[in-house]
Amino acid sequence: MTDRCLNAPQRSTPTPPLSRRETEKSTRNRISPGLARAQWDRLFIVIEVNERIEVAAAPSLVWGLLSDPHAVIDCVPGATLGEQQEDGTFDAGLTVKFGPAKVTFRAKVALELDRVAMVGHVNARGRDNQGGTRIHAKMSFRVEPQAAGSAIPIEAKVEISGRLATLVESGAGLVVKRMTGEFTERLASRCAEISAA
Repeated sequence: MTDRCLNAPQRSTPTPPLSRRETEKSTRNRISPGLARAQWDRLFIVIEVNERIEVAAAPSLVWGLLSDPHAVIDCVPGATLGEQQEDGTFDAGLTVKFGPAKVTFRAKVALELDRVAMVGHVNARGRDNQGGTRIHAKMSFRVEPQAAGSAIPIEAKVEISGRLATLVESGAGLVVKRMTGEFTERLASRCAEISAA
């Protein structure tokens, strides 16, 4: 059996296949801006973070820093903090590098602190600086005493939707490890400065 059409009186010249670039261009041209935007908006990922930081400093000292939003921001590379709003939230920003790309997120951050139990809860909602990606992050942390100083267990859940979701997902593991390491170093250094003062 051949692939020739037996009912055709003559064989037509086959149309040459489109190159990959031509195919992508043709596909883009067939998608309206509204439809493309809707497809990006359906991208949704959830990142869960479970980390444990250890610092050679007393729990009271560590809690004093972690309960101060401005002190915490100083320990987070690429982070900025605005003034506190009337509802108690803060305007915050964070620039993160995913491979060769840098993404800046702007968010409203709410902070709940239990000074007696030394437990904190953070809730943040925002989007990237181009407005195409939305984030919702919830984080809990606590300060626990240990023989060498303090331990800080951190649990977080980050929901990301929009066009940058797949980019963030692909580099999330490395970014979390890098930021946790840098945060730990800065926190330990700040604790040492206060202890030596």
